[in-house]
Amino acid sequence: MLKSVQKVLNMSYGLLSPRIALGYQLGSGYDQSAWYITPDSVFVQYPSYTYRQPLNDYIQHRIYFRVSIPIFQKLSNHLQISKSKIQLLDANYALEEAQKAVYKDVQSSLSDAQLSRDNYLAYSEIVESYEELFDQTVNKFNLGMVNAIEVGIAQNNLVKAQADLLRAMYSYVLKHKILNLYRGVPITL
Repeated sequence: MLKSVQKVLNMSYGLLSPRIALGYQLGSGYDQSAWYITPDSVFVQYPSYTYRQPLNDYIQHRIYFRVSIPIFQKLSNHLQISKSKIQLLDANYALEEAQKAVYKDVQSSLSDAQLSRDNYLAYSEIVESYEELFDQTVNKFNLGMVNAIEVGIAQNNLVKAQADLLRAMYSYVLKHKILNLYRGVPITL
């Protein structure tokens, strides 16, 4: 959009330059009441004037050359240039806003990816601790120190932690792929 607005501004500056025109016209002055002059200088109306004859008799050739130099023209050209400059400034501001929005999106995606990575690492530690707790609970159950309900609770806690770890891992992969997209790397599975 910025380039098109720049072209409009250049065209507006072109309004200040002179215009040169060169042309050629061909015409005929055919009239229904056509007259011709005899050698005795007598005007006589053509009694049987064919269509082609007056076209040949009254044919006109014009070659013209015109130079138009815009001097004032009620300052409309300068007004058009001013409007074009304002449009160019608006386009520059729109471009800056778009760049800021993209920068904000990239920064947000980066912080989301870092947060997802931290969550994944935290859930990894939680799964390790629940695995250790589950192993200890199974050993205590084998020794008869705890009942089967406590083993089931430990197993449920481990399964929930593993599900949270899996969710955090896929969230991290997604955020990482989004960052790669901003880098220009195509998304692959």
